[in-house]
Amino acid sequence: GSNYDQAKEVKPFDETKAGVKELGDSGVPKIPRLFIRPSEKVQKSSSKSSNFGLQVPTIDFEGFGSSRRIEVVNEIRKASENWGFFQVVNRSWDSC
Repeated sequence: GSNYDQAKEVKPFDETKAGVKELGDSGVPKIPRLFIRPSEKVQKSSSKSSNFGLQVPTIDFEGFGSSRRIEVVNEIRKASENWGFFQVVNRSWDSC
């Protein structure tokens, strides 16, 4: 929302010197809001062209809870091994 203060949320996380792995290992129940990009910003940035010709792997989570689970897990594994990161679409995350 308009009252969101990203700097206020970033400071405590930054002071821990923890990375994303440590954040996951800590057992946080929800992804902190500072790591979630609003969909309108994702759409704007994805419409910009890149001079590098690189494309971030995008994993579609639609159907993850049922028919596509194995396929999605394999896509995550491949993107993690080859890139170390990926973009997720069609998945709603609870924010803190």
